[in-house]
Amino acid sequence: MVTTRLDNVGGYANSCSTPHHMRFLNEGESWNLFCENAFGKDGCPTELKQVGKKIVQNCQGLPLAIVVIDGLLSKATKTQHCWTYIGENLSSVMASNDDNYSKILSLSYKHLPHHLKECFLYIGIFPADYDIRISKLVKLWVAERLLKPVRSKSLEDVAREYLLELVDRNLILVRVKSSIGKIKSCGIYDLLRDSCVREAQREKFFHVNNMGLCGISEGTKVRRFSIHFIRKLSDLDKCLQNMRLRSTNEFPVKLRALCLAEGMPLLPHEEPETPEPSINKRTLGNPVARRAADNPAPIPVAETDRLLRQIFTQLSEQDWE
Repeated sequence: MVTTRLDNVGGYANSCSTPHHMRFLNEGESWNLFCENAFGKDGCPTELKQVGKKIVQNCQGLPLAIVVIDGLLSKATKTQHCWTYIGENLSSVMASNDDNYSKILSLSYKHLPHHLKECFLYIGIFPADYDIRISKLVKLWVAERLLKPVRSKSLEDVAREYLLELVDRNLILVRVKSSIGKIKSCGIYDLLRDSCVREAQREKFFHVNNMGLCGISEGTKVRRFSIHFIRKLSDLDKCLQNMRLRSTNEFPVKLRALCLAEGMPLLPHEEPETPEPSINKRTLGNPVARRAADNPAPIPVAETDRLLRQIFTQLSEQDWE
Protein backbone atom coordinates (compact mmCIF):
# COMPACT_ATOMS: atom_id res chain seq x y z
CA MET A 1 0.00 0.00 0.00
CA VAL A 2 1.30 3.45 -0.93
CA THR A 3 0.07 6.56 0.89
CA THR A 4 0.86 10.05 -0.33
CA ARG A 5 -0.34 13.64 -0.09
CA LEU A 6 0.42 14.13 -3.81
CA ASP A 7 -2.48 13.17 -6.05
CA ASN A 8 -0.35 12.39 -9.12
CA VAL A 9 1.95 10.01 -7.19
CA GLY A 10 -0.99 7.69 -6.57
CA GLY A 11 -1.59 7.51 -10.32
CA TYR A 12 2.05 6.63 -11.01
CA ALA A 13 2.02 3.83 -8.41
CA ASN A 14 -0.75 1.96 -10.24
CA SER A 15 -1.88 3.28 -13.59
CA CYS A 16 -4.50 0.52 -13.93
CA SER A 17 -6.71 1.77 -11.10
CA THR A 18 -7.93 5.07 -9.69
CA PRO A 19 -6.28 6.18 -6.41
CA HIS A 20 -8.52 6.06 -3.35
CA HIS A 21 -9.00 9.56 -1.93
CA MET A 22 -9.31 9.62 1.83
CA ARG A 23 -12.25 11.63 3.11
CA PHE A 24 -12.42 13.69 6.30
CA LEU A 25 -13.65 11.93 9.41
CA ASN A 26 -17.23 12.62 10.36
CA GLU A 27 -18.20 13.77 13.84
CA GLY A 28 -18.65 10.25 15.23
CA GLU A 29 -15.43 8.90 13.73
CA SER A 30 -13.48 11.91 14.99
CA TRP A 31 -14.80 11.46 18.51
CA ASN A 32 -14.06 7.70 18.51
CA LEU A 33 -10.47 8.31 17.34
CA PHE A 34 -10.04 11.00 19.98
CA CYS A 35 -11.33 8.81 22.83
CA GLU A 36 -9.36 5.76 21.71
CA ASN A 37 -6.07 7.66 21.73
CA ALA A 38 -6.74 9.77 24.82
CA PHE A 39 -8.46 7.27 27.15
CA GLY A 40 -8.20 3.79 25.61
CA LYS A 41 -10.85 1.37 26.92
CA ASP A 42 -11.75 3.62 29.87
CA GLY A 43 -13.61 6.15 27.73
CA CYS A 44 -13.92 9.90 28.24
CA PRO A 45 -15.00 11.07 31.72
CA THR A 46 -18.54 12.49 31.72
CA GLU A 47 -17.46 15.93 32.94
CA LEU A 48 -15.03 16.30 30.00
CA LYS A 49 -17.31 15.11 27.18
CA GLN A 50 -18.83 18.48 26.29
CA VAL A 51 -15.54 20.39 26.11
CA GLY A 52 -13.83 17.38 24.51
CA LYS A 53 -16.34 17.31 21.66
CA LYS A 54 -15.82 21.04 21.06
CA ILE A 55 -12.07 20.46 20.79
CA VAL A 56 -12.58 17.57 18.35
CA GLN A 57 -14.95 19.74 16.28
CA ASN A 58 -12.18 22.30 15.86
CA CYS A 59 -9.94 19.61 14.33
CA GLN A 60 -12.25 19.65 11.26
CA GLY A 61 -12.07 15.90 10.68
CA LEU A 62 -8.29 15.84 10.25
CA PRO A 63 -6.85 12.65 11.83
CA LEU A 64 -3.41 14.28 12.25
CA ALA A 65 -4.88 17.18 14.22
CA ILE A 66 -6.91 14.81 16.44
CA VAL A 67 -3.92 12.59 17.23
CA VAL A 68 -1.72 15.60 17.97
CA ILE A 69 -4.27 17.23 20.29
CA ASP A 70 -4.61 13.85 22.06
CA GLY A 71 -0.89 14.00 22.76
CA LEU A 72 -1.19 17.49 24.19
CA LEU A 73 -4.18 16.66 26.37
CA SER A 74 -2.48 13.54 27.74
CA LYS A 75 0.14 15.83 29.30
CA ALA A 76 -2.41 18.36 30.57
CA THR A 77 -4.45 18.27 33.76
CA LYS A 78 -7.74 16.48 33.11
CA THR A 79 -10.03 19.26 34.30
CA GLN A 80 -12.74 21.27 32.55
CA HIS A 81 -10.86 24.51 33.11
CA CYS A 82 -7.62 23.22 31.55
CA TRP A 83 -9.34 21.60 28.58
CA THR A 84 -11.48 24.69 27.94
CA TYR A 85 -8.35 26.83 27.80
CA ILE A 86 -6.70 24.46 25.32
CA GLY A 87 -9.86 24.36 23.20
CA GLU A 88 -10.14 28.15 23.05
CA ASN A 89 -6.46 28.53 22.16
CA LEU A 90 -6.06 25.41 20.05
CA SER A 91 -3.84 26.77 17.27
CA SER A 92 -1.43 28.67 19.54
CA VAL A 93 -1.18 25.81 22.03
CA MET A 94 -0.41 23.28 19.30
CA ALA A 95 2.15 25.58 17.70
CA SER A 96 4.03 26.14 20.95
CA ASN A 97 3.78 22.65 22.46
CA ASP A 98 3.94 20.10 19.66
CA ASP A 99 7.09 20.08 17.60
CA ASN A 100 6.01 17.06 15.52
CA TYR A 101 2.87 18.80 14.28
CA SER A 102 4.82 21.89 13.25
CA LYS A 103 7.43 19.71 11.54
CA ILE A 104 4.79 17.87 9.51
CA LEU A 105 3.18 21.10 8.32
CA SER A 106 6.58 22.64 7.68
CA LEU A 107 7.54 19.59 5.62
CA SER A 108 4.51 20.07 3.36
CA TYR A 109 5.56 23.68 2.75
CA LYS A 110 9.27 23.01 2.27
CA HIS A 111 8.59 20.35 -0.37
CA LEU A 112 6.56 22.75 -2.48
CA PRO A 113 8.18 23.82 -5.77
CA HIS A 114 9.52 27.36 -5.52
CA HIS A 115 6.87 28.76 -7.85
CA LEU A 116 4.08 27.56 -5.52
CA LYS A 117 5.47 28.70 -2.17
CA GLU A 118 4.51 32.37 -2.34
CA CYS A 119 1.12 31.56 -3.85
CA PHE A 120 0.42 29.20 -0.95
CA LEU A 121 1.57 31.72 1.66
CA TYR A 122 -0.66 34.34 0.07
CA ILE A 123 -3.73 32.27 1.05
CA GLY A 124 -2.97 33.18 4.68
CA ILE A 125 -3.80 36.82 3.95
CA PHE A 126 -7.49 35.92 4.03
CA PRO A 127 -9.33 35.57 7.38
CA ALA A 128 -9.93 32.16 8.96
CA ASP A 129 -12.92 30.22 7.55
CA TYR A 130 -13.04 32.65 4.64
CA ASP A 131 -14.64 31.47 1.39
CA ILE A 132 -12.04 32.62 -1.17
CA ARG A 133 -13.43 33.38 -4.61
CA ILE A 134 -11.07 32.00 -7.25
CA SER A 135 -11.67 34.97 -9.56
CA LYS A 136 -10.46 37.30 -6.80
CA LEU A 137 -7.49 35.10 -5.83
CA VAL A 138 -6.32 34.86 -9.45
CA LYS A 139 -6.44 38.65 -9.86
CA LEU A 140 -4.44 39.13 -6.66
CA TRP A 141 -1.77 36.62 -7.68
CA VAL A 142 -1.47 38.34 -11.06
CA ALA A 143 -1.36 41.84 -9.53
CA GLU A 144 1.29 40.74 -7.01
CA ARG A 145 3.48 39.22 -9.76
CA LEU A 146 3.63 35.84 -8.03
CA LEU A 147 3.30 33.92 -11.29
CA LYS A 148 5.97 32.77 -13.71
CA PRO A 149 4.96 33.72 -17.28
CA VAL A 150 4.54 30.81 -19.69
CA ARG A 151 4.64 31.29 -23.45
CA SER A 152 1.24 30.95 -25.15
CA LYS A 153 -0.59 31.01 -21.79
CA SER A 154 -2.29 33.92 -20.06
CA LEU A 155 -1.32 34.68 -16.47
CA GLU A 156 -4.88 33.81 -15.44
CA ASP A 157 -4.45 30.32 -16.93
CA VAL A 158 -1.10 29.92 -15.16
CA ALA A 159 -2.73 30.96 -11.88
CA ARG A 160 -5.43 28.32 -12.25
CA GLU A 161 -2.78 25.68 -12.94
CA TYR A 162 -0.96 26.71 -9.74
CA LEU A 163 -4.25 26.45 -7.86
CA LEU A 164 -4.86 22.91 -9.12
CA GLU A 165 -1.33 21.91 -8.05
CA LEU A 166 -2.04 23.14 -4.51
CA VAL A 167 -5.36 21.29 -4.49
CA ASP A 168 -3.64 18.09 -5.67
CA ARG A 169 -1.21 18.44 -2.76
CA ASN A 170 -4.17 18.68 -0.36
CA LEU A 171 -3.06 22.09 0.89
CA ILE A 172 -6.21 23.86 -0.30
CA LEU A 173 -9.83 22.84 0.18
CA VAL A 174 -12.22 23.06 -2.77
CA ARG A 175 -15.42 24.69 -1.49
CA VAL A 176 -17.59 25.25 -4.58
CA LYS A 177 -17.38 23.97 -8.16
CA SER A 178 -19.23 25.19 -11.23
CA SER A 179 -21.57 22.98 -13.27
CA ILE A 180 -18.66 22.17 -15.61
CA GLY A 181 -16.28 21.26 -12.78
CA LYS A 182 -14.24 24.49 -12.51
CA ILE A 183 -13.31 25.56 -8.99
CA LYS A 184 -15.28 28.68 -7.99
CA SER A 185 -14.14 29.06 -4.38
CA CYS A 186 -11.63 27.51 -2.03
CA GLY A 187 -10.44 27.62 1.56
CA ILE A 188 -7.78 26.29 3.90
CA TYR A 189 -7.82 24.30 7.13
CA ASP A 190 -7.71 26.59 10.18
CA LEU A 191 -4.64 24.92 11.69
CA LEU A 192 -2.83 24.88 8.35
CA ARG A 193 -3.68 28.55 7.86
CA ASP A 194 -2.20 29.41 11.28
CA SER A 195 1.02 27.67 10.28
CA CYS A 196 0.92 29.48 6.94
CA VAL A 197 0.56 32.90 8.64
CA ARG A 198 3.45 32.18 11.03
CA GLU A 199 5.70 31.16 8.13
CA ALA A 200 4.69 34.21 6.09
CA GLN A 201 5.40 36.60 8.96
CA ARG A 202 8.70 34.83 9.69
CA GLU A 203 9.72 35.40 6.07
CA LYS A 204 8.30 38.96 6.20
CA PHE A 205 6.02 38.03 3.30
CA PHE A 206 3.01 39.72 4.91
CA HIS A 207 1.69 40.95 8.23
CA VAL A 208 -1.89 40.37 9.43
CA ASN A 209 -3.84 42.59 11.81
CA ASN A 210 -6.91 40.72 13.08
CA MET A 211 -7.13 41.79 16.73
CA GLY A 212 -8.32 45.34 16.19
CA LEU A 213 -5.13 46.75 17.70
CA CYS A 214 -1.84 47.72 16.14
CA GLY A 215 0.53 44.77 16.43
CA ILE A 216 3.35 46.36 14.46
CA SER A 217 6.29 47.78 16.36
CA GLU A 218 8.02 50.93 15.17
CA GLY A 219 10.43 50.42 12.29
CA THR A 220 8.94 47.08 11.15
CA LYS A 221 9.58 46.25 7.50
CA VAL A 222 6.28 45.23 5.93
CA ARG A 223 5.71 44.27 2.29
CA ARG A 224 2.01 43.37 2.60
CA PHE A 225 -0.41 44.40 5.32
CA SER A 226 -3.76 42.60 5.59
CA ILE A 227 -6.44 44.18 7.77
CA HIS A 228 -9.18 41.85 9.01
CA PHE A 229 -10.54 44.04 11.78
CA ILE A 230 -9.84 47.40 13.42
CA ARG A 231 -11.56 49.07 16.35
CA LYS A 232 -11.01 52.62 15.23
CA LEU A 233 -9.26 54.48 12.45
CA SER A 234 -6.51 55.76 14.73
CA ASP A 235 -5.32 52.16 15.29
CA LEU A 236 -4.83 51.74 11.54
CA ASP A 237 -3.12 55.14 11.39
CA LYS A 238 -0.72 54.04 14.15
CA CYS A 239 0.13 50.81 12.31
CA LEU A 240 0.92 52.69 9.12
CA GLN A 241 3.03 55.24 11.00
CA ASN A 242 5.08 52.42 12.57
CA MET A 243 5.92 50.96 9.16
CA ARG A 244 8.99 53.08 8.54
CA LEU A 245 12.75 52.91 9.07
CA ARG A 246 13.99 54.99 11.96
CA SER A 247 16.96 56.15 9.89
CA THR A 248 14.93 57.41 6.89
CA ASN A 249 11.67 59.08 6.00
CA GLU A 250 10.42 56.22 3.82
CA PHE A 251 6.78 55.37 4.45
CA PRO A 252 5.88 52.57 4.51
CA VAL A 253 8.92 50.39 3.87
CA LYS A 254 8.44 48.02 0.91
CA LEU A 255 4.68 47.87 1.43
CA ARG A 256 3.48 46.08 -1.72
CA ALA A 257 -0.15 45.60 -0.80
CA LEU A 258 -2.65 46.90 1.72
CA CYS A 259 -5.64 44.53 1.76
CA LEU A 260 -8.85 45.56 3.45
CA ALA A 261 -10.95 42.49 4.21
CA GLU A 262 -14.47 42.40 2.85
CA GLY A 263 -16.95 43.55 5.44
CA MET A 264 -14.81 46.58 6.32
CA PRO A 265 -16.22 49.52 4.32
CA LEU A 266 -13.19 51.72 4.81
CA LEU A 267 -12.69 53.07 1.31
CA PRO A 268 -14.49 56.23 0.18
CA HIS A 269 -17.31 55.72 -2.32
CA GLU A 270 -15.93 58.20 -4.83
CA GLU A 271 -12.45 58.49 -6.28
CA PRO A 272 -10.49 61.65 -5.34
CA GLU A 273 -10.85 64.44 -7.91
CA THR A 274 -7.10 64.95 -8.08
CA PRO A 275 -5.20 61.96 -9.55
CA GLU A 276 -2.84 60.40 -7.05
CA PRO A 277 0.42 58.51 -7.72
CA SER A 278 -0.21 55.32 -9.69
CA ILE A 279 0.04 52.29 -7.41
CA ASN A 280 -1.36 48.79 -7.28
CA LYS A 281 -4.98 49.73 -6.67
CA ARG A 282 -6.19 46.22 -7.40
CA THR A 283 -4.75 45.05 -4.12
CA LEU A 284 -6.03 48.15 -2.34
CA GLY A 285 -9.53 47.61 -3.67
CA ASN A 286 -12.39 46.68 -1.39
CA PRO A 287 -15.61 45.36 -2.97
CA VAL A 288 -17.58 46.74 -0.04
CA ALA A 289 -16.71 50.25 -1.21
CA ARG A 290 -19.11 49.81 -4.12
CA ARG A 291 -21.94 49.37 -1.62
CA ALA A 292 -20.82 52.15 0.71
CA ALA A 293 -23.48 54.56 -0.55
CA ASP A 294 -26.26 52.15 0.41
CA ASN A 295 -24.74 51.03 3.70
CA PRO A 296 -23.42 53.77 6.02
CA ALA A 297 -19.76 53.15 6.89
CA PRO A 298 -18.91 52.83 10.59
CA ILE A 299 -15.91 55.11 9.99
CA PRO A 300 -16.49 58.65 8.65
CA VAL A 301 -15.73 58.90 4.94
CA ALA A 302 -13.81 62.14 5.49
CA GLU A 303 -11.43 60.39 7.88
CA THR A 304 -11.07 57.46 5.49
CA ASP A 305 -10.34 59.83 2.62
CA ARG A 306 -7.68 61.59 4.69
CA LEU A 307 -5.97 58.31 5.55
CA LEU A 308 -5.99 57.01 1.98
CA ARG A 309 -4.65 60.32 0.67
CA GLN A 310 -1.84 59.96 3.21
CA ILE A 311 -1.08 56.48 1.88
CA PHE A 312 -1.27 57.52 -1.78
CA THR A 313 0.93 60.60 -1.37
CA GLN A 314 3.54 59.11 0.95
CA LEU A 315 4.17 55.95 -1.03
CA SER A 316 6.94 56.54 -3.51
CA GLU A 317 6.89 55.11 -7.02
CA GLN A 318 10.04 53.07 -6.41
CA ASP A 319 8.27 50.98 -3.76
CA TRP A 320 5.97 49.59 -6.45
CA GLU A 321 8.49 48.63 -9.11
